[in-house]
Amino acid sequence: MRQINLFLGSVAWTGLFPIAPATFTCAVLTLVLWLWAPGPWTLLIMLPPALVLSVPVASRLERDWGHDPGRCTIDELVGLLFTFQGTTLVGAGAWQVALAGFLLFRFFDIAKIWPARRLEDLPAGWGIVADDVMAGVYSLIILRVVVRWLPIG
Repeated sequence: MRQINLFLGSVAWTGLFPIAPATFTCAVLTLVLWLWAPGPWTLLIMLPPALVLSVPVASRLERDWGHDPGRCTIDELVGLLFTFQGTTLVGAGAWQVALAGFLLFRFFDIAKIWPARRLEDLPAGWGIVADDVMAGVYSLIILRVVVRWLPIG
């Protein structure tokens, strides 16, 4: 069971990367999403199970590794799924949309704009995941505006 939690919580071990594991995980996930090019419905279907799974997995890893461990990157997966909701990563401009989503999510995840910083205070896995959900929501809003008004999507 511990190995399953490690695999899921570190998003297929990408969170074990020695330098900037969250950024590395996000880069790998964004690349996979861009290459795979799932439609908006697929991303929507993926979100609830990822969200439901992320909190208990993050809670277990926090018990093993301490408060909000950097190696636990399942929260980045959930945040990116929020970021790319309603987005089609196919066709002309898809790589720009993917890159913009990645950069926006990393910015908001690092900046912890209100109420994200306060959400980190929630207990265990809830705090680990909630601030990334907020970063994903902020990123989604800005990405939708960018895709709508700039000639990249």
